[in-house]
Amino acid sequence: MHFDAQKIGISTFDLSKRIAELFGVPQKNVSYCGLKDDYAITCQRICVKYPTKLDLFCNQNNFVIKNARWSEQDLKIGVLRGNNFLITIRNLTENKKIISRTVNNFIKFSKKGFPNFYGPQRFGDGRAVAHLVGKYVMDGKFKEAILTYLATLSTTESKELSIMRKDFLGLLKSKKQFREFPKEAFIENLMINSLQKNNLDFEKAFLDLPDDIKIFFVCSYQSYLFNKMVSKRIDLLGKKASKKQKGDVLLNSLPSALMAGTNSVFACGLQGAIERQVLNEENVSFGDFCLVHSNGLKFGGKRRTIFSIPKNLKLISISSDELNKGKIKVQLSFFLDKGCYATTFLGRLISGLM
Repeated sequence: MHFDAQKIGISTFDLSKRIAELFGVPQKNVSYCGLKDDYAITCQRICVKYPTKLDLFCNQNNFVIKNARWSEQDLKIGVLRGNNFLITIRNLTENKKIISRTVNNFIKFSKKGFPNFYGPQRFGDGRAVAHLVGKYVMDGKFKEAILTYLATLSTTESKELSIMRKDFLGLLKSKKQFREFPKEAFIENLMINSLQKNNLDFEKAFLDLPDDIKIFFVCSYQSYLFNKMVSKRIDLLGKKASKKQKGDVLLNSLPSALMAGTNSVFACGLQGAIERQVLNEENVSFGDFCLVHSNGLKFGGKRRTIFSIPKNLKLISISSDELNKGKIKVQLSFFLDKGCYATTFLGRLISGLM
């Protein structure tokens, strides 16, 4: 069964878990094409294989289901064209004339493209640890991977979560019963429940995770490597970084960089030198992306454009902000190709407006 799921305030992982419960299937039977922002109002296509319950109209906190239909096709990560965005930027203090000039300059500049960095969501937002977990898993260091995810503190998290992470380390040292994390921290709870049941077997605590979560951690590390490559190219070439250089591999006529994997091939010229340098600095080889110790998970790799060009970028309105008295809001709409981050694209505009 296919349907659209509109959500707010929960992650795609949490959404898939709750949909699995709603339809009476294991979480592995729920598929989708990509992850959506936890906090925005988002809508995406979901597939549920072999549902045993079909209560499509029950009330759910944080999400609604609509446009359901039967289909013989499954959904897979990355099998989409891209995403449409409608963005509201609020609490602006400049007058409308200055805001209009800033936004229109941004629209003009954006036609040349923007650095296609992965955004902070890819690494865990404020608590950027997903790529570190991925690297530990690739190295077969499951204890370090689990402890990094469960115990790393962040000033952006709630006080309750910080206390829980500190308590976990204390209980681990004293070999006492672990306390469950808040419900929204369901990945943490999957980990500690497995540790509790399996005599602190850290490898099993990782392998017991749903496949989409295990894949996410390693993909996050691939994204970290890609961001390093893009940063080095910009540092070396400046404004020429978006232009074709000798030895570049082009995608849709744009220079690309590695999302490293088992089937990857280095570019030639300067870009190839950058790719080799980053993997050498990280002490990683293409073969490391075949995880023999993780049920044979294999990441073939691909290439991704170093710059991306937004489509259908439009200024919708500049008007009074109804949520902030005396302030201004701006609304924009645009389309980004799959894998591109609106947070990355809008960063320059928001810094200019603020």
